[in-house]
Amino acid sequence: MKIRGRLGLPIIAVLLIAAPAAASVLTQTFGKGDVTAAAACFTRAEGADAIAYANNAQDPYADVDTTSTVTDATSGVILVQDTVTVTGYEGARVTYTDVIRFVNGCDHPINLTLKVENDPAGGADLSGTWTDKAVKLYLAESATPGTDLSLATDWNQTYIHVAKGNTPGSVATATSGTVTIPAGSQLQGAFVIEVDDDGAAGFTPTTGTFRYTAEAISG
Repeated sequence: MKIRGRLGLPIIAVLLIAAPAAASVLTQTFGKGDVTAAAACFTRAEGADAIAYANNAQDPYADVDTTSTVTDATSGVILVQDTVTVTGYEGARVTYTDVIRFVNGCDHPINLTLKVENDPAGGADLSGTWTDKAVKLYLAESATPGTDLSLATDWNQTYIHVAKGNTPGSVATATSGTVTIPAGSQLQGAFVIEVDDDGAAGFTPTTGTFRYTAEAISG
């Protein structure tokens, strides 16, 4: 009996000590979230090059479609995916300094950055043919930039760069520098395209596609 009593006491003590850990106090407060759909104040528009040179009856030099969409693979929500079409020429470097406009219609400044990445539908960051071409996408620093893309006061010097490479190509610089767009203002996007000279008659046109996200953060 003495032996049993000594073994039993520690067991009871453990149970008495452990019991309070099983207790809990639950406090709940309640709120609600109203999610309102409103018109966008950050938008994109055709630049002067796209307006002046696009010709739907022919191959466009530059064109911007701000009505094309993509469906988010996870949520099923339909999102705008601007489609920019620019044409380069065999054996040449072609520069378009005003293809797309990034428009801030908000009542506050926004900081804009571009990033090459997969789109919400799962489309790859690069697709198509990049074995014969390269492209750079610059953001303007000024509302009235000149045509010299090397001028840092006019153009951000950290640009998107998709280099020539084996398909699907190579993203040399995936993230642009950040530019600030004042409220009620807009900034230009410039494209530089270089295309190989294949040295043969009957050049066969090819298309390379890169997908990017425009991140606009309130300043």
